[in-house]
Formats: sequence, C-alpha cells, structure tokens
Amino acid sequence: MLPGEPRGLLLTVGWGHAWFRRIGLDPPIPRAAALNDAELPRLDDPVCVLHLASDGERTLRRVERALFGGGTLPGASGPTDIRDLLRISDRRSGFVGAGLPDRQRRRGIVGLPQDLPLPAGAPLYMGFQSGLRRNQAREDDVTIAAGRWAGGTTMHVSSIALALDSWYRSVDEAGRAKRMFTATTTPADVRRRPAGLPLRSDVDVARVAREHAVVGHAEAAAVARRDGRPLIIRRDFDSADGGAARLHFVALAASIEDFVLTRAAVDARAAVGAHPAVGVQVNNGINEWMTVERRANLLVPAREQRVCPGLPGWRA
Repeated sequence: MLPGEPRGLLLTVGWGHAWFRRIGLDPPIPRAAALNDAELPRLDDPVCVLHLASDGERTLRRVERALFGGGTLPGASGPTDIRDLLRISDRRSGFVGAGLPDRQRRRGIVGLPQDLPLPAGAPLYMGFQSGLRRNQAREDDVTIAAGRWAGGTTMHVSSIALALDSWYRSVDEAGRAKRMFTATTTPADVRRRPAGLPLRSDVDVARVAREHAVVGHAEAAAVARRDGRPLIIRRDFDSADGGAARLHFVALAASIEDFVLTRAAVDARAAVGAHPAVGVQVNNGINEWMTVERRANLLVPAREQRVCPGLPGWRA
C-alpha cells in the first residue's frame, strides 16, 4: 500500500490521559506539567495523537486525506476514514531538510532574521543537525519492559516558540557551536564530526560554567544517560505553523520520568550562578531562544494494542 522506505510512512499512535479516563482505566502516564519555574505552557489533554512522518510530502497529504478527508489509499483492504472515531483538534506540521529553514526565512516567518541568510544546507532553524547517533537512545532503551503495556513506550509532545533573530545577530558561529554542543566545541569540530560529537555523562556543568562562562546544550543533556546512552529517542522537527518559527519536540522514553530527567538536565541548574555570566537562560545552552508553549504526555502501546488500548475486543 505504501513503500517500506523513507518515502513511505512511519506512524506512531499515542493515547492520552483523557482516553484512559474515558474508558474507566487508571491512566498509565502522568498528566503533563510545567517542568521548570520559567515555563507557563498550555497543558494539553488529547484523547489521541497521530504522528505521521515521511520523506515524501505527497505521501503525507495522501494519508491525511484518507484518514480525515474521504480520500482513498491504493491497495487498502477497507475504509480508511476515521472521522467517525476521531476529530482533529490540533494539527501540527513541520520539516527537517537541507535548505528548508532558509526557504521559510525568505517567506517572512516570524522569529527568523529577515535580512540574514541561514547557514547553507542547514536542515534545522538553528543551523545544526539533530538526532545524531550519539544523542539517541536505542529502541530497546525506550521500550516498556514489563506490565500491561510491555512492548510499548511513552511519548512526550511539546510545542516550542523560537526567537532566532538574536541567535544569528548577537552570537557568532563560534558562540553558537559552544551553546549548542559543549563549551569547548568549535565550528571546525562540528564539520569534522557530522555523525555526532562524543559526549561524557559525568560532566560537572558547574565547573564548565566557572571555567568557560557558558554551558553547552548537548553537554548538559548528556548528564541524563543510562549505561552511557541517552534516555530518549528524539523525533523533533521545525515548523512554520501560525507563520512563526517553532519546534515541535517529540520524545519517546520508557517512562515519562525519563523524559523529565532529560529535560531537567538541559536546565543545567547546577551551573546557574557558578559564574556571574551563567543564568537560567543566558549562556545556558539554547534555553534563551526557546519558549515552551504546550506540553502533553501519551502512551504508545505495542503495535497489537495500538487501536483503542484497554478497550476489550479491539486489536490491531
């Protein structure tokens, strides 16, 4: 029906607190919450989240029409329209791809410098790659090991506004590399290691702040590791929803607590005040340019339970 390749479709189905309350089960995931004192996000409580991903934009349009617009999919064995079961309350779209961020800048997207081109070939707004080998967990690491939902995972979904005009105007390329990766990373380091930079999980971020007056986003996040590996699989993507630059952050983890630990590491709280120049946001990774606007927690059941999980008689 769809090719099993990048131009095919990757579908993730997450079920929220609202779904489990509706069918009378104790929700297996906690409600979403603000994760630090600087946040004031809207806390979403969806029944369900469908995450459709593909390298083929036409594939995504075709599948969306088949699910919610009365369209058809070649080779489908039956009806594909699910509007009798679910209605769309929010739609988020986005991209990852070389040159796509600068295309959005030329469209006049809010939050991007209008008179400065973004780095040539950059796949994301901030000018660097994401989801590299050394900052991704393995699938086994994020799989629920035991209990009713064994074989599944959890998903956290957030929407983050980006204010990148000052990212490019007030911070030079060397400063951006330090803030994105580590306090000692140079642009040349990034170019030499396109598959990912080596990171240590025993970094003392307070010491880094004292010595360098800045802490890198990646080195702070690396503190949250287990057996030397990250706790989450990131599936984030940039967006121009609403005519503004934003990041839709999707994280898979064996528990929501693992995501919370990772997010707390990114705050690098031990570094705050260790040097007069390092604050909660300033010179603290990329926190200064990001505002979390929405958060949601979901359960992603194993494939055979992904349709109406917990409801007797429903199996995929």
